Amino acid sequence: MTEPDNLKVPIIGGSVNSSGTTARKLAVWVLEILSEAIGTCLIFIAFAFLQFRHEEPPLGNDLSLYKLFGISIVVLIEFAMTGYLATTLISRFALRGKVQRLYPYACAGLYLLHSTIFFVAAGNPLLRLEDLEIQFPGAILALACTWGGNRLVAHWDKDSSVWRVVP
Repeated sequence: MTEPDNLKVPIIGGSVNSSGTTARKLAVWVLEILSEAIGTCLIFIAFAFLQFRHEEPPLGNDLSLYKLFGISIVVLIEFAMTGYLATTLISRFALRGKVQRLYPYACAGLYLLHSTIFFVAAGNPLLRLEDLEIQFPGAILALACTWGGNRLVAHWDKDSSVWRVVP
């Protein structure tokens, strides 16, 4: 008896990824992280304008692309320092098959967890209202970005069972 040439052994609720699918998932993850960093930057700026509108405007009332890029780099560094980049990357590749549907919710929870780590490390109390005002919109942003990323991966991977409706 001979073995089939193309063995697809499920690892965690799905099939083994080809190198093309792995590269696509990595590209989607990078796109998600960059979108989350820019979105988090815009959330910070929006809350700064709302909080200090009666005083001198933040950033000298100059929101240039240069400053947006710089703050987004700082947000990416914060993502790396708290471990958010590592945990979302592991989640992107560990969750497969139907379990992949939970990835956006897992990332929203990870965003809350890692932003809490950042704020506590910065010296803030655990549940400070001003921090939660930034964390919840950020978690919703993470949910939206990763949901879109899931849709993109499912579109690229025609054999994916993430969005297939089974009667």
